[in-house]
Formats: sequence, structure tokens, C-alpha cells
Amino acid sequence: MDAIIGPLSNESLEQSMGRLIDPDNQYGYITGILGGQNDLEAMLQNRRSVKVLQEIEKLPAKERPANCRQMFVQALEAHTNAWNMSLRGYEYPAFMENHQSLDGTIEALCTAMFITADTGQVDLLSVEFEQLDRVRREFEPRMSDNKLLHPQHGAWLLSEYIVPDNRFQVNALRLAATRVAGNAEMLRKCDAECALVGMGGDEMRIAPWDTPVDSKKVALTFTAYDWKGPDDILVNEAGEEEVVHKLRAIVLQRLPVDIATKLLESTPDPIR
Repeated sequence: MDAIIGPLSNESLEQSMGRLIDPDNQYGYITGILGGQNDLEAMLQNRRSVKVLQEIEKLPAKERPANCRQMFVQALEAHTNAWNMSLRGYEYPAFMENHQSLDGTIEALCTAMFITADTGQVDLLSVEFEQLDRVRREFEPRMSDNKLLHPQHGAWLLSEYIVPDNRFQVNALRLAATRVAGNAEMLRKCDAECALVGMGGDEMRIAPWDTPVDSKKVALTFTAYDWKGPDDILVNEAGEEEVVHKLRAIVLQRLPVDIATKLLESTPDPIR
């Protein structure tokens, strides 16, 4: 236990945010995550992610956005750079072989978006989703035109690895709805859309980052939704994405381009 808590205890908030991008030297709770759409669990079982979440939530409300913006921009840049390297191996077979893992960058992206949602920063969350759309638009034609990638495999990579999976996106949006003041109607609409496809929620309790996994202490409690509907929604990426877009329309506001750009770029020095 000390071998895990010790290194994390010595990290500043900024150091922890930066090191989330590294796929190595992460510290999990060892919860037995299985395959599938598990970005939510993969992120929340990482003690460093939970440490960042706890420390940002302890900051005064006005100081949180700078850290969330910095972490998202840093993670998105690292993630898109990693994908560029990966795709070049498919586009140019003679290009050097690439073994870079994308686990660290996708977990850092999820952490940034989850904290943004959990702290009720709906405007910033809207910009983050717009940035995910931009990344998909950039990579989609490169993958569909690539003769070395099977079309179905390319579509799967787009929805599961280039951006956080659809299930994570649903949970981030619903979490944001629970954190907005006077949110009763917004949350009702979100749950109604989830119910239409049979999505169900189960309470998830996350222990503090510096305690044993079986600790009775709780750092975060929220309802995690999963695909529990008809078989067609479970294998239909378009159906899942439709649910995501409906929730985005309920929870997020589309900001003018100039305001969105300014919001994402106006990142003062983070709290250390």
C-alpha cells in the first residue's frame, strides 16, 4: 500500500495531471474490469485520476476551470499525437513500427471531462464535446480511406478509442445534469431518453485515492448507467450515438465559436 500511496502523495496537483497521460506507472484499485465499454471504470479505478478529482473539488469554485481546461487540452493534444503516430503505420507501411499505448491519454481525457461534469462546468463541457467532434472529423476520412483497415474495425476504433466510448459520454452528460442548480427537469429528460433504450443505473461508490479498496470511506457516489436495453442498441453504434446526441441537446448549450475558443484557450497558471 505504501508503495502506491507514497509516490502519489509526493506529487503536486499539476504533476498528477501531467502524469495521467503516461500509460505506465499508474496505480489502480485492481477491480477486475472486463472488456467492453469500460472507459468509466478504467478511469475511476486509477488512483491518480481519483486523486486529481478530489484535489480539484477541494479548490474554490473559481479556481477549478483553469485546471480542468489545462488537463483537457494537454490530454487531447497527447492523444491526437499518439493516434497520428498509430495511423501513419497503416498509411505508410514502411513507417517505423509504433507500440505507443493509448490507455494513458484516453484515461486522462476521461478524467478531465468527468471532473468538468462533476463540478457543474456545463459551458466548458460543451466545448470539450465539440473538440471530440473535431477530432473525429479529422480522423474519420483517414480511416475510411485506408485500405489496410477493415471498415468495421475503423468504425469501432473511432467510437471506442479515438474518443471516450459512448457509455462514458452518456454518464458524463447525466452527471453534469445532476450538478446543475435547478436541474430537476433536465435530469428528468436525460433519464427519460435513457429509459427509452433500456439503460439502467447502479450506484457506484469510489474510495478515496489514499485508502484501501475495501475502505468504508467514500470520495464519490453517483449513479453509473449502462446499456441494458434491446440487443440492437448493444451492437448499434449509430443507436448509441443518437442517445449521446439527445443528451447533449438536453444538457449542453452550443456556444458561439469565438466564445468557445476563448473559453478553452483562456487557461491561466493552474493551482499547484
